[in-house]
Amino acid sequence: MKEDEKENMQLKEVLSRTYHEKENVEVGEVWEAKTMRSIRQIGPHNASADYMVLLGQFAWRLAPAASFLIVVLSAAMSQFGYMSEYELASLFFDDLMEFNLIESLFV
Repeated sequence: MKEDEKENMQLKEVLSRTYHEKENVEVGEVWEAKTMRSIRQIGPHNASADYMVLLGQFAWRLAPAASFLIVVLSAAMSQFGYMSEYELASLFFDDLMEFNLIESLFV
């Protein structure tokens, strides 16, 4: 039991000494050049174009706009009441100069 504690303390000292010495380590230009050369040799990541992944990305990009449209249309329906398509079309197209959509929302 005491041997384990002694080993743990030694390991802790070595790790703490190593951690504090990492600030003093200087990286040479040769190492940097080799590292950058190896990174360039790796090249870009070739991701396969899976259509389901692309469809999912498109759906999540479209979701905020669809949600906004649902909220606006729900507010308009609650403001206008449930009317027929003809009455709704005549509301927008009969007299555009005096009565438009924005005015009808705040009436």
